[in-house]
Amino acid sequence: MLLGLVGYFLTRHIYELLKATKRITSGDYALSVPVRSRDEIGELAANFNHMARAVNERVHALHESERALYAEKEKVEVTLGAIADGVITTDIHGRIEYLNSAAERLTGFRLEEVKGEYLDVIIRLFDEASFDPIDNTVLEAISRGQPLSRGAPAVLINRHRDEYSIEKSVAPIFDHKGNCIGAVMVLHDVSHARRLTRQMIFQATHDSLTELLNRREFEARLGNFIDEVKTTGRRHVLLYLDLDQFKVVNDTSGHLAGDELLRQVSLLMKPHVRGSDVLARLGGDEFGVVLLDCDMDHAVKVAEILRKTIEDFVFVWREQSYRLGVSIGVVEITEHNPDINRILSAADMACYAAKESGRNQIHVYHHEDESHARKKDEMYMSSLIKQALEEDGFVLHAQRIVPVDPESGLPEMYELLLRMVDRESDRLFAPQMVIPAAERYQLMPRIDRWVVAHALDCIRNCKHITGTSIFAINLSGQSLGKREFLDEIIGTLKMSGVAPSRLCFEITETHAIGNLAAATRFISRLKDMGCRFSLDDFGSGLSSFTYLQNLPVDYIKIDGSFVRRLVDNPIDRKLVEAIHDIGKVMGIQTIAEYVEDAAILEIVQRIGVDYVQGFALHRPESTLFAGRAGKAGNTGNVPCSA
Repeated sequence: MLLGLVGYFLTRHIYELLKATKRITSGDYALSVPVRSRDEIGELAANFNHMARAVNERVHALHESERALYAEKEKVEVTLGAIADGVITTDIHGRIEYLNSAAERLTGFRLEEVKGEYLDVIIRLFDEASFDPIDNTVLEAISRGQPLSRGAPAVLINRHRDEYSIEKSVAPIFDHKGNCIGAVMVLHDVSHARRLTRQMIFQATHDSLTELLNRREFEARLGNFIDEVKTTGRRHVLLYLDLDQFKVVNDTSGHLAGDELLRQVSLLMKPHVRGSDVLARLGGDEFGVVLLDCDMDHAVKVAEILRKTIEDFVFVWREQSYRLGVSIGVVEITEHNPDINRILSAADMACYAAKESGRNQIHVYHHEDESHARKKDEMYMSSLIKQALEEDGFVLHAQRIVPVDPESGLPEMYELLLRMVDRESDRLFAPQMVIPAAERYQLMPRIDRWVVAHALDCIRNCKHITGTSIFAINLSGQSLGKREFLDEIIGTLKMSGVAPSRLCFEITETHAIGNLAAATRFISRLKDMGCRFSLDDFGSGLSSFTYLQNLPVDYIKIDGSFVRRLVDNPIDRKLVEAIHDIGKVMGIQTIAEYVEDAAILEIVQRIGVDYVQGFALHRPESTLFAGRAGKAGNTGNVPCSA
């Protein structure tokens, strides 16, 4: 009995410890064993309680760490899922471990489909320019242990054969001991940016109307071909095409019709030009073609195909049909003419020669071709005109226009005549050398602006000329049809302080009739301000009297060819009388120009014209405006022929 009691007291504490260990094993770390003695059993219980508390604290800390890690994992996954870049992680062997949603969208695969697969299974990259395959570089980054930069954009083709322009970067992943455990690839989708870039490049290098190359890109490529010819000896041919009768379509059916015509002609030419060749719209109705590695015989055949194609084409616009032609200049690009300006000039000259030969022709340029001599002079003159405009190389001369009857009370007039200074000889170029070149190269509007601005400055500052005098300023037909030019004149006149009534703008009959609507609009707006108008070279047109009633002019300048022959030709005398009589009926004053001697002066006085102008009365001179409208060059007298 005694032994049983002793055994009970000895084992009951051990039994409690045994139950406690079982509870800990089941996950109850918060328990403690009561310590009832100070013997070895009590010390064992105390140590057990200390161990249980330590385990409980560590388990709690572990749970907290797990919760924190889970939260971080969720944050990372949410972040990776939210960013626009595709993120792919792999193990050290390049097998896929993770794809974010952007990577799934780019590749077309879901993570569960490809986890554990090699990256090459889902990533197929190609060079954007050559479309050669590109390595994904993951294993390279892992072996080097260094990130690899993005480099040039590449094309990614996914499982659905969708194409994306992407920039990729790859970096190795290291553990806390510095060991490489895999890699991460980031795919940045730049498709939209690349589309915008390609669109901007296309717009910068192509004509917006026809979508052919524009002149700037054409000349850049032509320059490259010329440089290549210098080193390789290859031969190319340049075709310069200028449509015939395009202006007829523009003038009769409007600019919309003209634009559509240019689009259709562009489509007509494309099938006849190789993909390796260059086809461009150079401006207006002019086109250029570079035939690469082409001899002259074949180039002429291609030119003839293009000419015949355009000749056979019938353009229809709102039930109106038009037929066109094209003049083509052909010039060979060889090591003997390795200069872009010379080649373009030669092609332009050949095209001009084709037009002069009757239009709808092909003309091959030859260095010895004398038919281009005048054109060369015009091109050279055009460069001098541009220089004169930039360096103030013009002067204004004035020639009096005198009332026939001094007692009539009519105001005195002066015609302002433009002269250009030859910098080399300090003499003046003849007007017949300057005007044709300026008209051919569309420089007349710039010249007219210069004349108007400087004329107003002269009139405002010439105090010795009576305030009732009228100054006649010649305007070109090129300026007449430009609305912006009319607005500029109005603005310049308002700012000048010169009374509009002191200005008389001269336009030729031919230009006025050729663009009657524009001429009428131009005249009417300036006449509303008080300006006057004179119709120059009247009588040279076929229907002068018919159109006269539609043009609200103040003066008629009788064509000088009639006036010159008054003494010897009775028909010309009757024509001058008829023009004066019609003018009188319509309330329009008449001016006889080219009155070069006393005999002609006496006849026009008897006819009764209102004004006379010519060498018999006054030669053009610059002294009226000395120091005002340009100071360069010889200011000597020149014949009044412009």
